[in-house]
Amino acid sequence: MTGHRYAFTSHWSVPLEVHACWAAIADAVERGETPWWPGVRLEPGPLRDGEERMLVVRSPLGYRLRVRVRFCEVDPPRRLAAHARGDLVGGGSIALTPAGSHGTLVTWVWTVRAHTQWMRLLEPVLRPVFGLAHATVMARGRRGLLRAVAHGSEPRNAGNPGLSSDRTPTAG
Repeated sequence: MTGHRYAFTSHWSVPLEVHACWAAIADAVERGETPWWPGVRLEPGPLRDGEERMLVVRSPLGYRLRVRVRFCEVDPPRRLAAHARGDLVGGGSIALTPAGSHGTLVTWVWTVRAHTQWMRLLEPVLRPVFGLAHATVMARGRRGLLRAVAHGSEPRNAGNPGLSSDRTPTAG
């Protein structure tokens, strides 16, 4: 038995040129570190078709989603897509589109079904709550990346005020 289908789409307007935006996202995927995106962790490794990694997302409600993603389309700097299996089954993609002279529209799409028994059992009641949890996780990622860009920090160093692209590391 599979759960109901969820189709989530999030749009982020990022004041970075497409190549720089792709570099920030690709760096986070390859390093497995997302200091600018609280609650999201990915196993480190190369970003290429066929690679598999564990993605762990901590919900703002306290549960964790563990999803094995397999990259099925890596097309720098335009698109990244993956199949998903684990607590959620389906797929997701990230599309980057130029927006204005120095901006990028990042479109995240997840089309998945709940696979864990507890989520499927509670889905009739908690479906709207699961949707709000997803929206909250995505909003945290968007705010974190925008904050990193606004402070002139490399997005990968956004969680460490002593590291940036234009300053010497500081001692704490």
